[in-house]
Amino acid sequence: LINVSRFRMMCRVVTDTIVTDLKWMRITPSLHKVLCHSWEFIEKNGSRGLNILSEEALEAKQGRARNIRKFTCFQGHTLTNLQQCHQGLQLESDLTLVQTVIGKTYKSTKRKRVDPK
Repeated sequence: LINVSRFRMMCRVVTDTIVTDLKWMRITPSLHKVLCHSWEFIEKNGSRGLNILSEEALEAKQGRARNIRKFTCFQGHTLTNLQQCHQGLQLESDLTLVQTVIGKTYKSTKRKRVDPK
């Protein structure tokens, strides 16, 4: 478990240090969210961290989108490429379609076992 009050205090110290000692550094909106609001999410989650609010799934999806754009979409025109990428991501997120395609692919590639006699 995370000690939320200590974490909040540490974030406050880092923020104060940036504002007072590192005047050349600008606090971006992302940094502001992490330093000033992450403790609230951790507290709401029972001091167990951010769990589903982590960016791992988003990063994985971004990697998948990059592969779709690079390997399965038309490379000649940017707008067409993005439209095809969007369609690919939509099709991939349709669970019924994915299960159907995987089932058909599995069935069509499954080899029959022949007993030697």
